[in-house]
Amino acid sequence: MNLQKFNLKVNALGRFSMSPWKGAKYEIINKNIKNLPNWLALKKKQEGILINYLKKNFNKSNIKKYTVCDVGCNDGYFTEKLSNLGFSKVTGIEPRSDTILRGKKIRSLLKIKTKSQYIKGTIDNISKSKHYDIVVCCGVLHHTSSIAKSFNKLLSITKDTLVIEGEFLPKSILQTRKIAKHLQLKDLFYREKDGIYSISINKFETNFLDGSSISNGLVEIPTASKLIMLAKLKNFELKYYKENHFKNILNTTRCVLSFKRKKQKVFNFKELNEKEEKFFLSTAVPLKILKDINKNKMNYNKYSKFIRITNNLKYSFKDKMHFEFAKSYYFLGNNSSIAKKYLEKIIYKKNPDWFSCYRSFALMYLIDKKRNKIWKNFLKTSNPKFPVAKLKK
Repeated sequence: MNLQKFNLKVNALGRFSMSPWKGAKYEIINKNIKNLPNWLALKKKQEGILINYLKKNFNKSNIKKYTVCDVGCNDGYFTEKLSNLGFSKVTGIEPRSDTILRGKKIRSLLKIKTKSQYIKGTIDNISKSKHYDIVVCCGVLHHTSSIAKSFNKLLSITKDTLVIEGEFLPKSILQTRKIAKHLQLKDLFYREKDGIYSISINKFETNFLDGSSISNGLVEIPTASKLIMLAKLKNFELKYYKENHFKNILNTTRCVLSFKRKKQKVFNFKELNEKEEKFFLSTAVPLKILKDINKNKMNYNKYSKFIRITNNLKYSFKDKMHFEFAKSYYFLGNNSSIAKKYLEKIIYKKNPDWFSCYRSFALMYLIDKKRNKIWKNFLKTSNPKFPVAKLKK
């Protein structure tokens, strides 16, 4: 086949802006057009990062045993490259049947032997029974309407490692003070964890191009930290992160992230709650310090050992101080009767501080042995999430 006839057949198949196929005799290279994004340069750089990561982190014996799934594989250009690494089995999943067919035809024209299996499907309809050692998903998630839904599905079919490549909001955007100010990171999770959070934007996208959304509507573009947060919830740990900024007409930020399934839980929310309640119930501040705080009101910072408690006093100062005095008299002063008097100032008050109130019920359960069942019921009603079973310990 001469070059002119070859070009005619290739042109009839559609565009190859993101897959520079190359055979023994001919190759397909779309030249970069001025004022348009150089997708080939972008894909080549990201592809190199992915291939190098896989080679570095999986030895030859593992590669021979491992199965790989390339989700959103387009015409199979990168899927075939994965097959060339020697994996046991490589499967490409692509929602557009005509795109799969285009890949088949171009490989036939270039006399490239197909080494991978191709299945028509979307992220949503991948069978739950299908599981792969390694799942790769390149340039796909930012064309979906729900990052959480799509990413969680990818995690669910991953036995060992999930590798994501795609467009994300730059990490620097999270450093904007205005955003952090409005996030209200008050949840107990942020008391001891790394403080990670994320943001997303939505935009309209049509399905007219094969490199875009499969349906007309909204797509979501998040910061990469959203994937890290979702992965933690599903017991996956971030093992690799690389952010590249491509200065072109789209001003694109692309990231490569790798997540590995953990054998043990990354963290346990129940244990987190138990640890929080244990701290605030059993940590007693000496009476001398409490009396000083009560007298000077805002003089908290010099007591660094009790900073978590003293910082908390600014919310309902009077109720919280009564609770702290009760703990101090009970645990340090061995005086149950005075401790009870301070607790009664909270539990019989109209509209008391909720935290001080249910913790007062917990302390009354420990102090008032004769009526501990009553206090236990009050506690369970006031805060059903309180770890009552841990109270005696």
